[in-house]
Amino acid sequence: MQRTISHRVWALALMVILASRLIMFVSPALADEIWFTRSGTKLRAKASTSANAIITIKGGEEVSVVSRSGGWSQVRYRSHTGYIRSDLLVQLTRSGYIPLENGNECPQVKDVQTALRDLGYFSGKCDGKFGDDTESAVKAFQKRNSIGADGIAGGETQRVLYSGAAIAVDGISGAGLPGLPDASSSAAATTGGTSAAVSVSLKKGDTGTAVKAMQSLLKNLGYITFAPDGVFGSGTEKAVIEFQSRNGLSADGKVGAATLNVLSSSKAVAAAASSTITSTAATKITLKKGDSGSEVTKMQKRLRELGYISFTADGKFGSGTQTGVIAFQKANKLSADGVAGAGTLTLLYSSSAKAASASTVSGSSSGTTASSAPANSQVKLLHFFDVVKVKYKAGTAVTVYDPASGLSWKLQFMSLGRHADSEPMTANDTAVMNKAFGNTTTWTPKAVLIKFPDGVWSMATMHNTPHLSSTIKDNNFSGHLCVHFLRDMDEVTKNDPNYGVQNQKALRAAWKALTGQAVN
Repeated sequence: MQRTISHRVWALALMVILASRLIMFVSPALADEIWFTRSGTKLRAKASTSANAIITIKGGEEVSVVSRSGGWSQVRYRSHTGYIRSDLLVQLTRSGYIPLENGNECPQVKDVQTALRDLGYFSGKCDGKFGDDTESAVKAFQKRNSIGADGIAGGETQRVLYSGAAIAVDGISGAGLPGLPDASSSAAATTGGTSAAVSVSLKKGDTGTAVKAMQSLLKNLGYITFAPDGVFGSGTEKAVIEFQSRNGLSADGKVGAATLNVLSSSKAVAAAASSTITSTAATKITLKKGDSGSEVTKMQKRLRELGYISFTADGKFGSGTQTGVIAFQKANKLSADGVAGAGTLTLLYSSSAKAASASTVSGSSSGTTASSAPANSQVKLLHFFDVVKVKYKAGTAVTVYDPASGLSWKLQFMSLGRHADSEPMTANDTAVMNKAFGNTTTWTPKAVLIKFPDGVWSMATMHNTPHLSSTIKDNNFSGHLCVHFLRDMDEVTKNDPNYGVQNQKALRAAWKALTGQAVN
């Protein structure tokens, strides 16, 4: 397909290319390679530890490396340009993970620690600090899983660690539960010389290693927080039902072959942040105006997440909180008395809770149903490196239109690396966006249409899972999300072989469905 780009932009792009070629002969410049910070560090005005600090960058953040010299790297981070020690930067491996080692401190380290703890290798604090105890746990995991035991959590180590096939300390593998046949097919048991089909099934009241392994998988996905104990009780049953509901399965609370197959796959949808089962007891509390404490704070955070309140959770059940509860109850067809009883709280913390409508949060004019969608002929497929990064910079506010739901919301580009790190501009934008995604957070790419300030429309893909750092306050979105535009497949396969390729395939499929045109 011929790329949609003006002659003026082509001329500018050619000038940039020629300038970069010239720089290559006079300095060790790079083609704006994407790297990540190993740990928290200061971006300095000059390549010296005595130079003024421009900003402190958290560990695990993406930066664009312009050049390197004398142990320092000149980098771009969002709207800032400065210098960072080169030994504090690392690139993604081909498997899509940041290599982690002793001395690193970032959110990715915490993810590794959590996974190691769930598999029985790590008993320390999951604090995101890679110390000697974490290194020892990584080595133990590597030995048990037949990976080179160097204590560095590289791409292969993390790939196995996060897969359903990772072997735990006790020998249990997420690929299949001990004592049960492989969930992907019916097994045959020989009884008296005849073959009989074996049915995969776990239910409330069962005990044993198979139950414990199943609980471990649920815990890895965030559906339970209590330690797997091999006892299929009420808490486990509730977690199974929640998992089945979020993954489009029959929600009967029993782990049959279909449930197990999804549970142990890489496509399993994780729990919503507020739907984790923390104990075997059902919710029996009642919250009303005048109450205060941690349970009120928890409820307020969930109401804010769904867009029913816009103020920060303070643990005090006042008039604003009561109004938010009433709005939630009305939207979810509950008795609207402003009292959060068992029924209200159970639904509030479930994946079935309906988010606020576009007009619920007062004082916000964005995040509404689009008055009209663009004509197909208006939509372009802008190339990210050739057009988007050339014309539109960090700080650009765009309108997102979702053809599937007819909803529209606003995002702001925060940084442009290999995709656009973005954030919803208001709490209402977050609420409407989440409504377009079915009131659940997911990494699965959604094809959307992006309207730039100059009126140009482009197809793109995005998810709605908040991760890493955030800049905009009070938007009910604790992190940023990624918007992916068209990129060349050979470049994506080299630099983003996993999630990047997934987005490019989704983008190409959506473009072909819209226009009938296939893009290589």
